[in-house]
Amino acid sequence: MSNRVGRNEGFTGGAAFTRLSDDFRRVVERIQTEINGLASPALDAERLASIDAAERTVDSLALDFRRGAGNQDAWDGALADYESTWLKIIRSARDSAV
Repeated sequence: MSNRVGRNEGFTGGAAFTRLSDDFRRVVERIQTEINGLASPALDAERLASIDAAERTVDSLALDFRRGAGNQDAWDGALADYESTWLKIIRSARDSAV
């Protein structure tokens, strides 16, 4: 079991927001790398709609941190889900383009 379950101590203020930003930026960079070369029409509204829930979760957890009630494990999990959702959509779009 992780020793970080439910931990948020020491994760407040400017350093916290920098960390959240850095975490999210790294995820977005990996997604952008995967999306590179994929035609925009391949990412249609139907595919992108499935990202909404994952995106709302990330937004909600970021707001929790802003209020001082953030949970690192929940944040890490939400980012992993967000990335995974994007990667599934990108792979599906690539497969259907072949």
